Amino acid sequence: MTAVDPLRVLILEDQLPDADLVRHEVLRAWPAAVFHRADTRDAFMAGLLEFRPDIILSDHSLPLYTGSEALALTQSLSPETPFIMVTGSLDEETAVECIKSGAADYVLKANLLRLVPAVRRALELARARRAAEAEQSRLRAEAERYRQLIDRMDDAERLRLEELLQVRLAYGDASEAR
Repeated sequence: MTAVDPLRVLILEDQLPDADLVRHEVLRAWPAAVFHRADTRDAFMAGLLEFRPDIILSDHSLPLYTGSEALALTQSLSPETPFIMVTGSLDEETAVECIKSGAADYVLKANLLRLVPAVRRALELARARRAAEAEQSRLRAEAERYRQLIDRMDDAERLRLEELLQVRLAYGDASEAR
């Protein structure tokens, strides 16, 4: 999702009225949001792989599939996609288990006013995670370039570089002491 692209939401929900309530809450914050609803494992998997959602909002209990199973599938196929459990009832133990398994949050259907802030938080966390991964990748590439450069140096050049680094480190330590 970019500033131009609409939010893509995959809803795993077997009750159409409940899916409509979730959709209504999301549209309050993202009027251009695009939705795909699934109510079976196959439909969910197709939505995950073909629709490529920015976020998943899942009921916990469906007749033939569970939100926990959908979360596990999401973690294996698309771990970067935030997953929020939106359910009618969830005991504390199950909620903790969902969070430990990788859900970004859980929201009770009786308190859907929490949904938009939960979605915002999950999307921001996913964005920050992608940015951190990109920075780590950049740093690894830079370290590899330096390693290749040092590998091409002869012994005299390496010794001179080591001397320069020792001076730099000593200067840095002295300036930090001030």
